[in-house]
Amino acid sequence: MSFTRTIMLALPMALLLGTSVQAADEPTEEQVTTIAKCVEEKGGGYPAMACFGEVMEQCIGTKYQNSHMIYCAVQEYAVWDQRLNAAYYEIMDIASTNVKASLKNAQRNWIKFRDDTCSANALIYEGGTHAPLTMSVCMGDQTAVRSLQLEQFLAEVGPH
Repeated sequence: MSFTRTIMLALPMALLLGTSVQAADEPTEEQVTTIAKCVEEKGGGYPAMACFGEVMEQCIGTKYQNSHMIYCAVQEYAVWDQRLNAAYYEIMDIASTNVKASLKNAQRNWIKFRDDTCSANALIYEGGTHAPLTMSVCMGDQTAVRSLQLEQFLAEVGPH
């Protein structure tokens, strides 16, 4: 098994066990563009949550093997995580000192919330093959929501 594949499959379980692992694969330009176009079409904000799953659906196609679905869920997560980080760092570049401190604290709390929420969801299937997939999908979903929140926040804090 390749290192990349090992990391992709280990991500959900590592999060479930409380350890930290980064997604091994960067999202492709096509995946990034798919989400960007969808978010733009929806006008951003919460309506853009309808975009969650676009990458995963295209990636899965008709290949419904558990390991492939986990891989696709991790790819979806990677796109949203990239968007989240871009918005976060852009905010941190332009915000006041007080906003930066507050946002940094909020983000740390959100990461714990996301990880705990997704662990709880995955524990429903503890010991089963569905646990890693549940964890991966939850991580993507929670990250998509937070990404859209930060993008809206950026629009508020940005130059007027």
